[in-house]
Amino acid sequence: MDMELITIPETAEMDRQASNAESSAAQLEIVTHDDYVAAGAQWKALGALAKEIKETFEPIRKKLEGAKKEVIKQRDRHLLPVDEAKRAIKAKMISYDAEQERLRKAEQERLQLEAKKKAEDEAIRTAEAAEAAGEADMAEAIIEAPSKPPAVTLPKGTPAIEGFRTQTRWDFEITDEKLIPRQYLVVDHVGIRKVVMAMKDDTNIPGIRAFSKTV
Repeated sequence: MDMELITIPETAEMDRQASNAESSAAQLEIVTHDDYVAAGAQWKALGALAKEIKETFEPIRKKLEGAKKEVIKQRDRHLLPVDEAKRAIKAKMISYDAEQERLRKAEQERLQLEAKKKAEDEAIRTAEAAEAAGEADMAEAIIEAPSKPPAVTLPKGTPAIEGFRTQTRWDFEITDEKLIPRQYLVVDHVGIRKVVMAMKDDTNIPGIRAFSKTV
């Protein structure tokens, strides 16, 4: 798509009127019927000014919006396959890492049990030596004392990849809506508004007060 040159139109007069509009409205006082009529005329004039501003900038907005959509379309045409490939590779890396972590924990547990058995065997040999030396009480104390082998901790197995990050995210699924506490239920504002707009003063929804306001 060829990008058209976007030209900003001359808006000096609109700028002047727009900058005066807010201060003029702030200073306006309505104390008589004539003031009220004059205010109405000013309000209509501002409506015409607002329409002129919108009509002046709408073609520019449309061009920019079209250009933006085309840029995003072309960007995504190239980017989406790359993102999809990255997601596929990351999923496989996470799967591999999870399997390596499972193996690491299994090996760590095996080594921990091995260390525990080694400590227990050592305690038995020490108790037997004490028993042979006539230290029956010491031998009994050694046997009854819990063996505490040093904790075995194996390092993470997979190599670190610069820039590669993962995070754990918790999610949920609803198993029984009837059991969900009320504090987690969301009020249906859209549905309530439809009823209020249709029923007006006759709205009869517990916990809801329908009212009107003039804008």
